[in-house]
Amino acid sequence: MLEALFEQLEAYAPLDDSDRQLLGAVVRSKVFQRGDYLLRAGAISKSFFFVVSGFVRLYYDRDSGEKTAYFYQERQFVSAYESYMHQSPCRFNLQAIESCQVLEFTQEAASHLLNHSSKFEKLARLALENELLINQRIIGSLLALNPVERYLHLLDENPQVFQRVPQHYIASYIGVVPETLSRIKKRALSQKS
Repeated sequence: MLEALFEQLEAYAPLDDSDRQLLGAVVRSKVFQRGDYLLRAGAISKSFFFVVSGFVRLYYDRDSGEKTAYFYQERQFVSAYESYMHQSPCRFNLQAIESCQVLEFTQEAASHLLNHSSKFEKLARLALENELLINQRIIGSLLALNPVERYLHLLDENPQVFQRVPQHYIASYIGVVPETLSRIKKRALSQKS
């Protein structure tokens, strides 16, 4: 499981044997079954995660029901960054939508890594930049795209979502009820061709 993390991190900075050993000593492997929560709204985040396998859904509880905002997948870091940094209640849920293997970075583990080497500071900065990009994508998608455009964007950016994620979560993500999703698919496919 650590190899996926090593490969991802080495895209940004080379890791030597001591770096690999330290990572192996401080990160914990966890498995979340489909439907399990990595973090629930209202809880305070004590960890962030690296997805080795599986899909994680970020969603908000709204009066009208659940609103899916993002799908995390393999080789992505998953966090509730504001909650983690400020030890404040999280405003959204992180839920496994298929069985997930993750590596968990507790606050203690992250602090230990950051104190060990400036290389891990660079990696932490890059992970933060990735989180900011994801948040910008979420905001941009919600503000600038209609449901058909959101569907097409998801299809272009991450087509495997359609094979691995339940349709009602995709409907929630694009902002429609599940019954409307089939009409959106037809309209989106006619626009695409």
